Amino acid sequence: MTDKSSRPEARIRQLYPQKQWTKMGVVGLTVLSITVLLYALFYPKRAVMLSLQTTNRVITDTITDRLVVTLNKNSVLYYPDIFSGSTKTVILQKGEAFFNTKLNKDESFLISVKNVLIKGADNSCNIKITGECIEIIAEHGTVQVSREADIIKLAAGEKLSINYRTGWLKKEPNTDILYNYYRTNLFTINNTPLWRIIAVLNEAYGFDIIIANKKLANQPLTTTLKYGQLNNNLNIICQTLNAHVVKQKNKIIIKSGRIFL
Repeated sequence: MTDKSSRPEARIRQLYPQKQWTKMGVVGLTVLSITVLLYALFYPKRAVMLSLQTTNRVITDTITDRLVVTLNKNSVLYYPDIFSGSTKTVILQKGEAFFNTKLNKDESFLISVKNVLIKGADNSCNIKITGECIEIIAEHGTVQVSREADIIKLAAGEKLSINYRTGWLKKEPNTDILYNYYRTNLFTINNTPLWRIIAVLNEAYGFDIIIANKKLANQPLTTTLKYGQLNNNLNIICQTLNAHVVKQKNKIIIKSGRIFL
């Protein structure tokens, strides 16, 4: 019969008593726990892309405590659940958005729109995608726009229109604040020609409003309209400019002269 004390497991217990085994287990578990904790703290997590989408209403969302986005109707924005590094990057896929950022000096904000990059820090800007054209309006601070080798800086009150396919671009002063109607619920009109007002109304309401003649189209108007019923706003415009509205199927035509019934 084999002596139990000669078995390998018995020999191990003789060399390393139970108490010592317990201490070694505790030490090993502690080292493992610390390793897992350090890994969780310092190993960069893989960001998950989140989406902010709108259809028939406007949404304002705080992406971070220093980055607020207002998304117009029918728009799509992507952003990571975790921002790593000093550059905060989001993607405007579709539509229009207003970005308000208040970052630290060592941070920057990057908006990717098609193949155009808009960079800023302590600034606010409005970005709109229409067909192949991107319109960037700097409202506060400085915004840097780049596409391939082109780099353009916009100061507050300046606008840049850029074709993201061909690279055509135009920088000019921004002459009105009608772009902010979806944030303020007001059309603030200050000596603005009718053609510009109607262009914004068509965009806001999704209608096809046509001005009958060039003279009427260039008529300036100063007033404030609420972002409410379109008919009310058209009545105010017609009363002010001595005009009237004719409705034909899916079109609305504004013509000179008042019609009195």
